[in-house]
Amino acid sequence: MRDERDVSPDPTHLSNEVDIIDRMKHSFLTDRSEQTAAETLEKLLSLQVQNIDLDTWLEVKELLSCLLETITVTNLISRHQIIVLNVINNSPGIVVDFLADLIDRNVEELEDKLKTSHIAVPIAFARRICEAQCSDSIAKFLWRFAQIDAVKNELKVLLTNGDSEARFRVHQVTSNYLKGRGDGSEVSELVRGLILEISSSDILIQLTAIEMLCETVYNNKAATAYLFSLGLIDDIYKLLNVVSEHPDAGFLFPAVMKFFGHLSITDSHCLSQYPNFMRSLLDLIYQYDRLDASLRLLAFDTLAVVASTEDAKRYLASTPDYNMKEVFNMFGVAIATGPLELRVRHMEALSLLFRSEHKSSHHDVSDLLEKWWQYLGEGFPTVVVTYLTRPFEQLRHATLQLITNMLSYNWAVDIFKSMDGYGFVNAILNRRIETTSQGKHMKYDIVRLLVEKGSHCFSSETLMRLKLYIREGPLYVEPSPKIDMMDK
Repeated sequence: MRDERDVSPDPTHLSNEVDIIDRMKHSFLTDRSEQTAAETLEKLLSLQVQNIDLDTWLEVKELLSCLLETITVTNLISRHQIIVLNVINNSPGIVVDFLADLIDRNVEELEDKLKTSHIAVPIAFARRICEAQCSDSIAKFLWRFAQIDAVKNELKVLLTNGDSEARFRVHQVTSNYLKGRGDGSEVSELVRGLILEISSSDILIQLTAIEMLCETVYNNKAATAYLFSLGLIDDIYKLLNVVSEHPDAGFLFPAVMKFFGHLSITDSHCLSQYPNFMRSLLDLIYQYDRLDASLRLLAFDTLAVVASTEDAKRYLASTPDYNMKEVFNMFGVAIATGPLELRVRHMEALSLLFRSEHKSSHHDVSDLLEKWWQYLGEGFPTVVVTYLTRPFEQLRHATLQLITNMLSYNWAVDIFKSMDGYGFVNAILNRRIETTSQGKHMKYDIVRLLVEKGSHCFSSETLMRLKLYIREGPLYVEPSPKIDMMDK
């Protein structure tokens, strides 16, 4: 299906093509052999159109699916490479997108061949990476071949000669590579091209580049170390110092804060190496009630990400400049007040912070988390119990997840036992509150953990109720109460 860009679309012509495609399909179905499928595919590709309307594309897609199911993707690449290259080079973007998605779903099986004898296929895809209609599908798998010189050279040309939109199509491949493989030194020219965008005078370009690199430092320690060696982290820290002092930091400040938050997961030493990051974060938390919703979310979400690792927890607890008692008191108040959407997000953030990295958490980390729980405030347990019964599903589920994560620590059972005076056990055992399978299973897991870890602290009567809940299972439905009717 050739993409004749100089020919105007003709409705009559397109209607005729639908008929032709339909005849091709019926002809193929009478002889579903690989040879017939390949011949039909070549005929299909010989059709000349500028754009494919929805009806025509649905017909084409259905026929393509039938043909490729018969040929198989592996055979298509190994035996019919000329046809594949014809599709990539000459077909409309929507067809290339279909083929790229198909290869992506089978790329692990095809990867070795595409790196060697069939390298022409990734090269051809690289030449169409800038087209919006197919760029995302191409970027999803092309990163696996970005370190190969022939592919890398194609991408470098686009970086040099392309506009900002074309460059960021290439940067998407680079970003995917950094998230998925290696330390980045194999594609150093592409990485440097992405880093160069941070010095752009266009804020949107800076923002997009930082967000791409943010995903890298979150996912790949080796790549993070390489970015350190290139001086990227120091450059972004300088940018943080500039935007944090600006009266209107705009979009860049949240992006840079998010970057360092994610960086702390792979390298907790950055918290001491770049101290202004934590100072800026704590300043946000101390004045959270004067911030707009986006910055308020940024403050507590970033704190949760930073404190999600044990090393970071130890660092925060051992640094006198960080008043964690005040921080968590603010956290508790934020969860108890404000719009519902913000309370849900803050509860989810607190849940992340209390999630254990290991099946058995280290004693020192467990002890400091118990202390941080107390810092949330004397009234916080009543907030938790109240949220368990509120008619807001997301809020209940976030609260249930917090309880589940807390039960990774031995001290948590005693906390929940003390909360029974506020109706904690009754709220957990009330089957009429949760209506979804997810919520019911979350409650069931909590009850199971309470029995497993709390046999020493709950009364025999409470234990019997908890064990009965387990025997009945997570999806048990309590019978409706019967009402005796008396004849008058």
